[in-house]
This record gives sequence, C-alpha cells and structure tokens, in this order.
Amino acid sequence: GKESRFQKWVNHNISKQLVEVAQQLNSAIAFEDLSCIRLRTKVRKKTLTEINRWAFYQLRLFTEYKARIAGVDVILVAPRYTSQTCSICHHIHPEPGKSYRQGKVFKCGFCGFKHDADVNGALNIAQLGAVVNQPEISTYSCQLEGQLLLFPDGVG
Repeated sequence: GKESRFQKWVNHNISKQLVEVAQQLNSAIAFEDLSCIRLRTKVRKKTLTEINRWAFYQLRLFTEYKARIAGVDVILVAPRYTSQTCSICHHIHPEPGKSYRQGKVFKCGFCGFKHDADVNGALNIAQLGAVVNQPEISTYSCQLEGQLLLFPDGVG
C-alpha cells in the first residue's frame, strides 16, 4: 500500500538522478550485483525485515530502464572483496577471512587510508565499473589483477 508507493516514488527519483548525472558526465552507472542479497545477509531478524522491505531490485530495474532510453550503460559488479579492498591502494587484508573494516569504519593497514566503510566499498564498485566500461584505463586493472592473484578461485 502506502509504503510500497513511497518506495516506488523514491526509487523512481533516485534512478532518474543517477541517469541524469551519468549522462552529464558521459559515464556509466555501476551497481553492486545484489542478486540473492537477502540470502547472503546474516543479521538479526528485525534488521532482515528492514532489508527485505527495501526494493533493491526495483531500483536497479528503474535505473536500467531509464539508462537504456538515455544511452547510458549499467554495469553490475560482483560484490566479492569490494568492502575489504582499500579504494586508494587496492590492498586486501593478507589473512583470509580478515578485513580492515571495523563496524562502519574502513582503515587500510597498508597505506593508512581511513573512511566510512560503505563509501570505501562504493568507491571500489565505481572503479571496477570504470575498468569494465573503459578497458583502456589500465592502471587500476593492473593493480586489481595483482590483487586477484591472492585468491586462487578468482573474484566475481
């Protein structure tokens, strides 16, 4: 009812703004691939209920639809390691299963970069999206390739 209409309205407005900014910057839009987010989430029941209420997929669909009309590419980025990688030096914690993230704060143990953990993850998603959208940008892709060697099963 009312909550569903509000979510739809918010998602329409967010998707419109995303596409407008991407058009102005002649850029693509990168989303973390949120497929199965509800299955991957390990949180309290109350938090899970809040996550289940928000329409992640609807936002992506609205954005993809508007982007297609506007000629803007939408890129889905695999979520693996995006929140564990430093968005400045691209270093990942050397011990498997460990992270430089502590709650809402990410602090790289290699270069010392400190920022909100969600912003750090979003910066990584944007950078990965840029590599996919503009393969001629080799600096990040070379750094990323070096990090991928740390994970024998690959990333993504």
